[in-house]
Amino acid sequence: MSIGAKIRIFRKKLNLSGTEFGDLCDVTKGMVSIWESDKNTPSISAILKLRENLRENNLPILSLDWLYGADDQLITLHDQDSKQIDAQQEAIKLLSKIDQDDADVWLATVKAAANKERKKKQAAADTMLAQSRAAQASQKPEEVEKELPKQPSDPPTGTRRIA
Repeated sequence: MSIGAKIRIFRKKLNLSGTEFGDLCDVTKGMVSIWESDKNTPSISAILKLRENLRENNLPILSLDWLYGADDQLITLHDQDSKQIDAQQEAIKLLSKIDQDDADVWLATVKAAANKERKKKQAAADTMLAQSRAAQASQKPEEVEKELPKQPSDPPTGTRRIA
C-alpha cells in the first residue's frame, strides 16, 4: 500500500476533511490531495508537525513504522512510552540533517557488512556441500544408488504420451 493511500486511510479514520488534516500538518488541503494521490510524499517536517498536533489535541498518533511500511499497526497508542516516541522523532530529525557524503559512507558500510555476511553464509554452504560430496564419495556405489530417487521409466499402461 502506498504512503498516499495510508495517509487517506488515517485521515478518514480521524473523520477529518482535507483542510482539517492539512491544518494539522501545516499544509494546504491541495497538498494533502497531492499526497493522497501519490503525486508527492509528505516531508519529514510535515509528518513531525502532524504528530505534534495530534498529541496536543489528544488524537491518535500516526505510526511512522506503519506509514513507511515497517509495521502493520496504524496508530501509536497514547499509553505508549512517550520517551520512545520522542526518541523516534529525534532520530528522524537527526536523519534529516545527514548530508549526502555521510549517507554514502553509511550505505557503503552497510553494504560491506551485508556482503561480508553473504560471503560467510556462502562459505558455510560450500563447506557443507564439500562435506556431503566427500561423504558420498566414501560410500559404496550400492549405498549411493539406494539414496538416489527412482526415476520414472514408462508411463503406466492405458495412458498416452504427449509428444
